[in-house]
Amino acid sequence: MNLSAIICTHDPELKRLDRVFQALACQTLPLPEWECILVDNASNAETAAKIDMKWHPHGRIAREETLGLT
Repeated sequence: MNLSAIICTHDPELKRLDRVFQALACQTLPLPEWECILVDNASNAETAAKIDMKWHPHGRIAREETLGLT
């Protein structure tokens, strides 16, 4: 992997997050050469369940249960 795109969020607006994912998917660097990590900082379970990272072969969600910066 040459690059990691890391997105930190808490209860994201899903339409806006989808636009971010669409923009990342259009990058010129081929998908196998970078990973996308979404850091979910204690979002409510309903919102977290709607986040779909299947568009990226190296996409994953890192769940942080404690709300805050550290």
